[in-house]
Amino acid sequence: MKFCKLSRLNTLIDDYFNVPQERTLMLDRAFIGLYSAFCFLKEETGRSKVLFTSNTCPSPVFACVYAGMTPVFADIYLDDYLMDEMDSIQKIKDNKNDLAAVVYIYTYGHTSDNILSIQRYSQKYGIALIEDV
Repeated sequence: MKFCKLSRLNTLIDDYFNVPQERTLMLDRAFIGLYSAFCFLKEETGRSKVLFTSNTCPSPVFACVYAGMTPVFADIYLDDYLMDEMDSIQKIKDNKNDLAAVVYIYTYGHTSDNILSIQRYSQKYGIALIEDV
């Protein structure tokens, strides 16, 4: 379905990532993108929870709530403020039937290979992984 003519920026992004035209969507706010993603996931999966880190800023959590979903929070590591691998995997296991997404936030530019374990468990249970870079 075509809503409007693609902007030059969308065309450049499509070309850069070698994806078919009209496959990218530019939004002016991350909140709107997350809200849209949460609404889609709720509708498609029938699940109603989203896992965040305990230090997530309010905006992504508000997008979850406005989409009619319930936020669940995982602990963080105090050395890099990233999602605690073991706590998040336990939360994924505990909520596997009702968890639609995990929102992994790279705080203060820190990165970690822990995302790979979280990704494996998310895939195992059909849970979307959204990385907030």
